Amino acid sequence: MIYFIISLVLVLVAVIFALSNSEAVEVQFLFWGYEGSLALILLLTFLLGMLTVLLSLIPGFFKKKSVKKEEEPNKEVEVKQTIDNASQ
Repeated sequence: MIYFIISLVLVLVAVIFALSNSEAVEVQFLFWGYEGSLALILLLTFLLGMLTVLLSLIPGFFKKKSVKKEEEPNKEVEVKQTIDNASQ
């Protein structure tokens, strides 16, 4: 229920933001130009930023996963050696 309330508040804030920033603005980048509402352009910019961060985190995620797989066999060997040393 709490997630529903939080989601409802966030949607309400987004709607108020979109209604408050409905002016048409033009964005130009090199030879490309786009005209749209300020709210839409800000939303697209935010989503592109999130995508950029997500793509930059992916290599580290896979590296951590591969290092963890490499460490698992080493832990088994260490446990066996510890057991052998304790029994001697």
